[in-house]
Amino acid sequence: LLVVVRRAMETSSLRRENKELKQKDLVEYELKGESSIFRSFTANLEKVAKANSRVLITGSSGSGKEVSARYIHDNSNHASGSFIVINCSVSDQNELDRTLFGFENNDGSIEFGALEKANGGTIFLDEVSEIPLHLQGKLLRVLVENSLIRIGGNKKVDVDFRVISSTNVDLAEKIDKKSFREDLFHRLNVVPIKTPNLSDRVEDIPILAEYFVEKLALVNGLAIRKFTNEALTFLQGMSWPGNIRQLRN
Repeated sequence: LLVVVRRAMETSSLRRENKELKQKDLVEYELKGESSIFRSFTANLEKVAKANSRVLITGSSGSGKEVSARYIHDNSNHASGSFIVINCSVSDQNELDRTLFGFENNDGSIEFGALEKANGGTIFLDEVSEIPLHLQGKLLRVLVENSLIRIGGNKKVDVDFRVISSTNVDLAEKIDKKSFREDLFHRLNVVPIKTPNLSDRVEDIPILAEYFVEKLALVNGLAIRKFTNEALTFLQGMSWPGNIRQLRN
């Protein structure tokens, strides 16, 4: 009876998560632009997507690293699987450990971690440079052995997923300071991708601005408003240290 109840609860939890993911998809953003830099960038993403290689996306904060990772996933052989996003900069290291590897309780119930949820799909490790050293070793072992051991458990669980990671810092400096493992870096940095800054593609600003207005109007049930040409020209002349995220906000 306990086994039946436990399975029913897990099924209910999965359905709730799927519903939340579908609702989240309503406000997901897409890559938009027509500049030569943007077209070259998306062409590289499409090439990478067809392979199963691990990808390390670098770029300034707000330049669209997560959207780029989702683009790779959606155009890959793993598109039918889950796209799991993990923010590695969480302050509680124990929480990150549990979030990644899952947990086995004394009563036999299981909390599936992100690495297990991504099985058959893609896991996106956002700001991977922030993973603590002791977890870097555990993650490396998963990438080498394609298996993991949940916290509180003792049995290996086979996993098969694609890893896409991102960072806005120089990992070479982290390696020199012994705060990031060089062997993990080489496992993650099979295919390096750099997202362009918004200042390098100002001709895309009108396209992005109008896209965000339409998207936000749809989500919030508001009428779509149009920019004047003067307003778009003004936006193109502004400084955008926060890149696309700053423009959207």
